[in-house]
Amino acid sequence: MNRNIFTYVGILFFLSIGCSKIFNPNATRGTSSITGTGYSLSVNVDGLLNPDFVVEDTNSNQQVTVSSDGTVSFAHKFTNGAKYSLIVSNQPNGQICSIIGRSGTISADTEIKIKCGGQGPYRIGGRVSGLTGTVVLQNLGDNNLSIASNGAFNFTLTHKTRARYVVTVLNHPVGQICNITDQSGTVAAANVTNISVSCTAIPVGHYIIGGTVSGLNGVGLTLQNNLGDSTLIGSNGSFIFNTSVADLSTYAITILRHPTDAWQSCAVN
Repeated sequence: MNRNIFTYVGILFFLSIGCSKIFNPNATRGTSSITGTGYSLSVNVDGLLNPDFVVEDTNSNQQVTVSSDGTVSFAHKFTNGAKYSLIVSNQPNGQICSIIGRSGTISADTEIKIKCGGQGPYRIGGRVSGLTGTVVLQNLGDNNLSIASNGAFNFTLTHKTRARYVVTVLNHPVGQICNITDQSGTVAAANVTNISVSCTAIPVGHYIIGGTVSGLNGVGLTLQNNLGDSTLIGSNGSFIFNTSVADLSTYAITILRHPTDAWQSCAVN
């Protein structure tokens, strides 16, 4: 864990976060232990309009064909501790089916949910509260959205099912910090409406901590200040933490989570 600890007096500090590629420990896939006895693995499908589609467990090389809503089980059972990793190997005509919790370890009879819906397009949005100025939001470091009033918002660009989104603040309002909840996820055949942006005033005598990120290719990079103030990073460029700190206080910047899908390691400089 990288930690930079400083004491500052009344100024905004900018740190540099650099990310680089590392080895993927999961590149070699294991094989599930499968016998005629043990635990069942099944999929429960909802919203299917156009049969058929195929679900495959890439660990055991088993497949099931789904023709309608309901539950379908794989033919062979799994021993305790066997691992599974499900994919939709071909989508139904005109639909996208998304697996909820597609991988895991067997310890009992297991049922996995699959939600099918249209391909979109769908909107990414939510609501803003407490705003007294203008805040600029981004999705995955793009599609800037300037908001000057409280209430509902939507980004202008739409997305298909299974698209990722990470909503961050590009520019905070003057004298305020805006925190975002439910800011990241995957579009699941519906508009995203639950993103909450809450803006509060920066107290007198408090200051913000920020910096820049470079080399980032994946999603999920999360920084912390003083092991408590977590900030999800959506793209390269500038960032600030969500909580201001008092004058003459210390701060300690650490990496809580590295990017999850690009197998990168990031360091605080």
